[in-house]
Amino acid sequence: MRTSATRSQLLCPPRGGRAAGRGRVRLARAPRPASPRVPRLIAAAVLAASLWMLVGPCRAGAQAAVNAERALRSYAAMQQQFYMPYHHLYRGEETESAQEYAFLWPFSQALAATTAIAGIPSIGRKYRGAVREHLSGLRSYWNRRSKPPGYEGGALASGGAEEFYDDNEWVGLQLLRAFRMLGDRALLAKAMEAFRLVVGGWDGNPRHPCPGGVWRVRGTRELERNTVSNAPGAELGVELYQISRRGYYLRWAKRMYHWVRLCLREGSGLYADNIDLSGTIDRTVWIYNQGTMLGAEVLLYQATGDARYLVRAQETAATTMAYFTMAQLEGQPPFFVAVFADNLMRLNAVAPNPSYPAYLQQYADHAWSTFLDSESGLFEFHEREATLLLQQAAMTQLFAYLSWDRTWYVPPRRLPPSRR
Repeated sequence: MRTSATRSQLLCPPRGGRAAGRGRVRLARAPRPASPRVPRLIAAAVLAASLWMLVGPCRAGAQAAVNAERALRSYAAMQQQFYMPYHHLYRGEETESAQEYAFLWPFSQALAATTAIAGIPSIGRKYRGAVREHLSGLRSYWNRRSKPPGYEGGALASGGAEEFYDDNEWVGLQLLRAFRMLGDRALLAKAMEAFRLVVGGWDGNPRHPCPGGVWRVRGTRELERNTVSNAPGAELGVELYQISRRGYYLRWAKRMYHWVRLCLREGSGLYADNIDLSGTIDRTVWIYNQGTMLGAEVLLYQATGDARYLVRAQETAATTMAYFTMAQLEGQPPFFVAVFADNLMRLNAVAPNPSYPAYLQQYADHAWSTFLDSESGLFEFHEREATLLLQQAAMTQLFAYLSWDRTWYVPPRRLPPSRR
């Protein structure tokens, strides 16, 4: 690290300071390596990072080069410690009831980390094979027999799990990102199927308090409608509209977005977590809920040209950043921060504001210097309910997004008609 940073400073003086040194924490359990061949990823990541540090800084900025290097190192550690190459899956952890394979939520975030790495300018293309490999593993969660079909919360080989609508939304968003990278229309078709499942989760009972909204769990075992089961769905709907130009997707996206704004937006401008059938609102403020609403507003602005959505996005960003000081941000799960980061950088691509990346960089630098174990390469935030895989995937995403240019936030071109 020290050598690379010095090389970066020689090529281009950094625009800002860096966190001094790296802290260590004692891990309760050292995860076993997934495969003897996986450690080679570390050597490859270090080599790729060194090449980036040589050619990247003058063009993209020294800080972006540092972030790219950290993303690659974080990703390599994640793959070494958790990935099961034979199955294209990640192993379960003790916090997951001894599941052999990771549940869909952490897998989806590891997939997001992989697409984030593949999106890094100049060097990301080398990781598109890894994106394809992860998409192969994603098939292990697809239940084609359910009506409509969708992704289950656990790998089918391990008995599966309930279908969570937000899980399908997270996966759908990554399928579209992978589609843009790889050009495989089968990925687009799967994202459309996932969205169809989400639409099927809309509450159609007009007698319910604040009627409408998508349930969190299929089968309504948990009788709650959440920001997280609607705002990412709105994002997915707008992105599908941008590619297909089918009004169906935009109409549903607006419907999900406006339901959250009507039913869960507080007087402070922040979004509450959920509402139950008694009309009771869980007013817990999570940063990822602010991020997905912010992202939906940016996407709606891009899709419609209505400047009111952009103004709302800027207001949401300002309110969220004012509410979550660095001390409060540390109390948020890092995977929630990563979701917010992706969406804040989306806003920054449309309406640049240096305070946006600076806010995220301060958190990222603090996490690197405080929560990283220098021997294992893993982050440990002492989250009792979170898996180490989720935390590692989150930090990989965060550093990668901070190294991105505007490419993946620019609306995609309309999909040409398929040949029959």
